[in-house]
Amino acid sequence: MQVLIYFLLKDNPALKVGHLSAVVAFRNTIPLLLLFQSLRFLYFKIQGRELIMLSKLGQKDMYDNRESDFFDVISFIIYFSAMIYLSAQ
Repeated sequence: MQVLIYFLLKDNPALKVGHLSAVVAFRNTIPLLLLFQSLRFLYFKIQGRELIMLSKLGQKDMYDNRESDFFDVISFIIYFSAMIYLSAQ
């Protein structure tokens, strides 16, 4: 559905911001969801537990009540980098 909305709105001049369209996020939804699920699956296979939401230093995750570890941070960096890269396209 979101890909269809992207193709319908991508050439709308009212949604142009500079040389980019404001509907780029619709195009990036599927690749980012696939990346997130892949990272989640890999993390579960490696660590045997779910990814957690990163929080401020010293605070624990509100759902699993554990602190983030190295793999949580690396997964966040990979996902955030992909989001920035896809948005710049």
